[in-house]
Amino acid sequence: MQRRLQFDFKRAGYVPLGLTILLFAIVCLRFESAHEPSRQTDWLATFLLFSGIFVALIVMVLLQATVRQRMERLDQLYHGANRELAMRNLERAQLIAKIESLQARKNGLKQDISYRDIFISVATHELKTPLTTLKLQLQLTKRRNDSRSMQMLRAMDICLMQTRRLEFLVDDLLDVSNIRASRVRYHFERVDLVQLAECTMGRLQDQLGLAGIKTKLIAPPSAWVTCDRLRMEQVLTNLLTNAAKYGSGQPVEITIDSDHENAWMSVRDFGVGIPTDKFEKIFEAYERCTENTGIRGLGLGLFIAKQIVNAHKGQISVASQVGEETLFTVQFPANLLM
Repeated sequence: MQRRLQFDFKRAGYVPLGLTILLFAIVCLRFESAHEPSRQTDWLATFLLFSGIFVALIVMVLLQATVRQRMERLDQLYHGANRELAMRNLERAQLIAKIESLQARKNGLKQDISYRDIFISVATHELKTPLTTLKLQLQLTKRRNDSRSMQMLRAMDICLMQTRRLEFLVDDLLDVSNIRASRVRYHFERVDLVQLAECTMGRLQDQLGLAGIKTKLIAPPSAWVTCDRLRMEQVLTNLLTNAAKYGSGQPVEITIDSDHENAWMSVRDFGVGIPTDKFEKIFEAYERCTENTGIRGLGLGLFIAKQIVNAHKGQISVASQVGEETLFTVQFPANLLM
């Protein structure tokens, strides 16, 4: 379209140019045929006048062509900009609609999580009381039948073991609910980390023994730190029970150490190991170290341990080789100032 317009305007400029040349030829002929100087001067003045007019016409035509070309170009740019703006507005509207949809979905998920946490909190509180009563009744019944029937004592031991297991599950669910609601309170005091490890190992001796696991403590005579004793004991308990589940009956090493600034507590097992791509995920709620469905648990132990360590301004890490070993290491300030 633009090339055709340029061609038309150029042809339009040829007309006055041709007329000027024709007039020049006529004036020359008349000028030669005129014998009087005055008439020659008139013909020359006429020629110059009409030549100026025709030149002005040529310039006007060319300027008009240039202006029209520029107007065409500006019109194309204007329509192109309008189309681009319309597309951008459409994309913006679609993006806003998508953001609003995602926000509504996020709000819905938050509400679902809130309802779930409320349900877990209420359910765990309601379960804890009958479980405690059941455990006390089983212990009392076991004492009363201490010398009567071995079969009855074995049944009591199984019932007590399953009751303790349910109690641990309920405690884990309650801890998760309290952590997410920021209801966990910490009581920091001076604690000998070595003594804490020995007490925890003794308390879990029966459970670890049933899994065929022997424990070994590598530690100095004492390691005094500032921490919440019960919560740090819970961290070690979770790491040891995790080793009992995935340790394949192999020995477990517990290492305790400290200096003036930091304290370290690590648990090493020689079981199935953890794939590298799961190092971060296993510390999330309801995540498990392996897909083996035969291993019991809710996948909350490492999540709770990480939250407790974070509250102590420390960090927990894992290093593992599949089929060989797994090492969990907890590091936190030895003299924590709260």
